[in-house]
Amino acid sequence: MPDSAVKVDTAVETAPPPPPPPPLDLALNLNLDLALELKLIPNPLSQPALLAALTRTERASFPPPERLPFPHTLAPQRHNTSLHCTFDRATSTLLAYLVLTRTRRTVLLHKLCVLPAHRGRGVGTWTVRAAVAGLRARGAAGRVQLWVDEGRGAARRVYARCGFVEVERVEAYYGPGRTGVRMVVEL
Repeated sequence: MPDSAVKVDTAVETAPPPPPPPPLDLALNLNLDLALELKLIPNPLSQPALLAALTRTERASFPPPERLPFPHTLAPQRHNTSLHCTFDRATSTLLAYLVLTRTRRTVLLHKLCVLPAHRGRGVGTWTVRAAVAGLRARGAAGRVQLWVDEGRGAARRVYARCGFVEVERVEAYYGPGRTGVRMVVEL
């Protein structure tokens, strides 16, 4: 190359990727007296005792139209649906569960249920925060969304504490006189 030639760098400059979100402090503002663990249950159909506990809890916690039909909800052909359970680490007691359904850019938080004996202690908030943090850690793109009955104030407060914001209301979503509220948190 002659001395008068100028070497041109043809590499395309790109902006550095944005930093990942800070780790979520799962214990933030929670006074939990339990050591909790959120587990993805890879093959729930192979655990009949767990499925029986989920079915009993659904019956005790939700009116018939809102109950998930276990085990059908978790059938193998539903590869985009996953069950996550929160356990007390010390006793392996099931405290809560949630069901997520993934699409390309949206994860639907289809169900959250805290077993009645453990409600009001922060277990639901911890479970949702842990699930969202897990999605972020795995690089999930998009958002998590859910629908909740407007009349379920405690559930709406749990979701708000986890960063969800209300984005839509639909009258009679759950039936006459029962408004559905769509809530979203960005990943």
